[in-house]
Amino acid sequence: MVAIANAKLICPGYGFIRPLEPCVDQCSLDKDTCGAGKLCCYTPQSPCGNRCLIGKDDAEKKGTCPSSQSEQKDPKWGLCDGHFCDVDSDCSCKKKCCSNKCGSKICILRQ
Repeated sequence: MVAIANAKLICPGYGFIRPLEPCVDQCSLDKDTCGAGKLCCYTPQSPCGNRCLIGKDDAEKKGTCPSSQSEQKDPKWGLCDGHFCDVDSDCSCKKKCCSNKCGSKICILRQ
C-alpha cells in the first residue's frame, strides 16, 4: 500500500439509500474530531448518522470525464438511481469515476 502525502480524502458514498429514523450522530460535520485518515461522514447503517469513517484517497486518474450532455453507449449512462463509485480508484484501470447524465456516480471509460 502506497500512501500519498497530503492526498485529499473523501467520505464513502451511499448513493440513494434512504436512512432509517432516528439517526444518531457520533461526530460533527462542522468540526473534524476524527483521528488521522478518518472523516466525519454520513452513513445509513443502523443507527444512521454521522460517524468517523476511513476516508477514500481521491487520487485522480489521467483523462477526463464525458460531459453530462454527451451521448454514451454505457448502459449505466442513463441510470438515475445508482451509485457505483466514489473515487477513480474504485474503477478498473481504464475507467474513471464520473457523474452520468443524471448525476449518479459510475465507472466509465476515460476520454
